[in-house]
Amino acid sequence: MLRWSLGPDLSRRATESEIIDDPARISEQEMEQVLIELALVNRWLGGISACLRSIALLLARETKQGPVIVADIGTGSGDTLCALAARTQRQGNRVQMLAMDINPVACRVAHKEARIWPEIGVVRADVENLPLVKKGVDFILCSTLLHHFGDRQLVEILTSLRESTTTAIIINDLHRHPAAYWAIRLLTRLFSRSRAVCNDGPLSVRKGFTRRELLDLLESAGCRDFRIRWRWAFRWVVTIRA
Repeated sequence: MLRWSLGPDLSRRATESEIIDDPARISEQEMEQVLIELALVNRWLGGISACLRSIALLLARETKQGPVIVADIGTGSGDTLCALAARTQRQGNRVQMLAMDINPVACRVAHKEARIWPEIGVVRADVENLPLVKKGVDFILCSTLLHHFGDRQLVEILTSLRESTTTAIIINDLHRHPAAYWAIRLLTRLFSRSRAVCNDGPLSVRKGFTRRELLDLLESAGCRDFRIRWRWAFRWVVTIRA
């Protein structure tokens, strides 16, 4: 008797490690290709716009006298902060930014991409051991980073991030949904030149979140003042007020 498979089980978060999370599985050259392709995904599938829209609303209400400090955790190529720098320059906001990533290739690429923006500094750092003092930054951005971690780690990470920021954390991550899974699987096979992207793209969706899962994580981390919004394409944007 034939059984037709409708794809992987999306009823719960996947736990497999992605290729980009293991330096032994990916060369520096391929990691650079991954960062190029991820920047394109962020640009065309709503990652950057989701972050910018959320932080722009908060910056408009900011009354701090000195420069506002923004840290982007898991910055990748630094594309989000470069876009934010361009926007704040046009609007006259005084913003200092930290692009932080554990991957040395990502830090090198981010440094290169941010070379025309003196307000962006690049720091190699692990989200589970950030070199940030208590209430040391005003805003923290986390774009497609948190799905890389298990639930227990996430509670600890969210608790730590809340202690590091004075104003808000903005999270942009993936909605685990069949349409998102099949769409990214098709797109990566049609357009990607990287085996890591072809593997990690669909896996990232499988490691993404439902709204209920996000609510449970936020409550477990002691977050009380937050808002969860859905954005195209299949992204959750979570704003947590400090």
